[in-house]
Amino acid sequence: MKLTYSILSAVVCCSAFATTLAQDNYSLWPRRPDELEQARNLLAQQKWGEAVHLLQPFVHDSGVAGVEARKITGRVNVVRYLSRMHPYSSVYTVKRGDTLPKIASSTKCPTDLLMLYNGLVTPSALKVGQKLVYIEMSLRVEIYLALNELTVWDGESLVASYKIEAIKGISENISRNSATTVSSRESYIQGKKIPQQAAQSAVADKSLRLADGVIVSASDDGLPSCIRLSAKDVNELSQLIRVGNEVKWMESPL
Repeated sequence: MKLTYSILSAVVCCSAFATTLAQDNYSLWPRRPDELEQARNLLAQQKWGEAVHLLQPFVHDSGVAGVEARKITGRVNVVRYLSRMHPYSSVYTVKRGDTLPKIASSTKCPTDLLMLYNGLVTPSALKVGQKLVYIEMSLRVEIYLALNELTVWDGESLVASYKIEAIKGISENISRNSATTVSSRESYIQGKKIPQQAAQSAVADKSLRLADGVIVSASDDGLPSCIRLSAKDVNELSQLIRVGNEVKWMESPL
């Protein structure tokens, strides 16, 4: 039930997002190409795939058109990646001695996503022989400090785009076309760190710690180096990204 609600909520959010875009007054933005308005109309008709296809030439643009194209494309594509009906989904059979983190590591599917796909309320709720839907998430994060934007890619396909709300304590040595990885995923309840196996993990706020010391979080309190996103965006990002995923610091333009 919880899984069905989560997926339906994502679809509803996408529909609401499309409606909001359709109501925007683009006459205030004369530099935006006609394709953006056409994409808005397609979204209003729930023709999401056609809208995304139309915007592909603009996804790598560093200007206003690119920001808008990534915003729309990301909101459409992320719903597909967070659904167990994704065309690349597979099934894992739980064995004796398995834990959710162990399964997440072997299937390359983030723990949060395994819980979402399979309606698990707690990470320890597993039974031998149980069938778990998973998708291998070998995704890449790209961070553009100059654009205040964090993007997620599957090869050359844009999966999600998030607005960076604040940047704290990041040196130029880190941010100039260097690469790192996600070293850990952490969960917090009311600011207190909890174990990944805790029963409250499903409703906890998440953060991602990078190997170069930077943390992607919804709060920068007490953190020397941080990329701050909205709480909703960080929690969604944690469903897509697993420990070991590549993170690239990029300079503009895309």
